Amino acid sequence: MMPPTDVKDRHVANRQGAVFALADMVFVVISMGVIKQAGATFPAIQLVFFRATVGLLLIAPLIWRYRSDVFNSRQMKAHVGRVLCSTMALSCNYAATAALPLTLVTVIGFTRPSSSWDLPPSCWANAS
Repeated sequence: MMPPTDVKDRHVANRQGAVFALADMVFVVISMGVIKQAGATFPAIQLVFFRATVGLLLIAPLIWRYRSDVFNSRQMKAHVGRVLCSTMALSCNYAATAALPLTLVTVIGFTRPSSSWDLPPSCWANAS
């Protein structure tokens, strides 16, 4: 997706981006609170499984619509590896959230490296 060239379009895109960023922050805070509460009762891996199940149900229509592209990927091993790494990382994050104060988990999260590699490949050319 190319960035808008018109000044008015850029302002609209910037406002939309700000709204999405703020919504992301709100949902992350809500999610952390839910994980903190549920982590007192359920093990982290069970919470990760529940999250993955809900996510799968939400994207199932897209998977079905584009099933030929999804299941004919030439990078299936890479996708499976990424899913396994993400599952481990999310399990560790959920376990830490359940065991530690939320402020400490947040501070530790801020210490993780952040770079252009966090961006999708389509943005790498535009990353500064």
